[in-house]
Amino acid sequence: METNQGNSEGGQNKRFIPELSKLPWYLQVLLFLVAIFLIALPYIVMEQKNPFNQAVAMYDKICHMKQAHDVKGIATLIAPGWEGKKSQVKQVVTSLKCVPRREGYKLFIKEDEQKHYILLLRGHGQAIRVRFVMDHKRMMWLPRLPR
Repeated sequence: METNQGNSEGGQNKRFIPELSKLPWYLQVLLFLVAIFLIALPYIVMEQKNPFNQAVAMYDKICHMKQAHDVKGIATLIAPGWEGKKSQVKQVVTSLKCVPRREGYKLFIKEDEQKHYILLLRGHGQAIRVRFVMDHKRMMWLPRLPR
């Protein structure tokens, strides 16, 4: 017994989408690249920086510069709206506690009412607070003046 799996026009199914394998290879490659771009477009357009990652990276960078005694380099990472003076940068840098954060420190971040990000490092019986502010989509250090 024969079964006709197609439609009434000679047993062939009509497809609404043409087979891509019948296209020339260069059009297949182009179509593939366009598809990848369209898939990635929302991630490219909606990319938003994570303040936690930026604050941790900035803390690591400041501590690395402190260890190298690069006070001038650290001065470039301080927010422009900082109320301190250039002569106080060395005092502020020496008062910053740098810890090996990979050795059991837990990191937290919160945003205060002034839109400052406070990175909190807890561990080994101590808690360290470091303030940052977002300045033109770039995280900047906002140190507290020594008392």
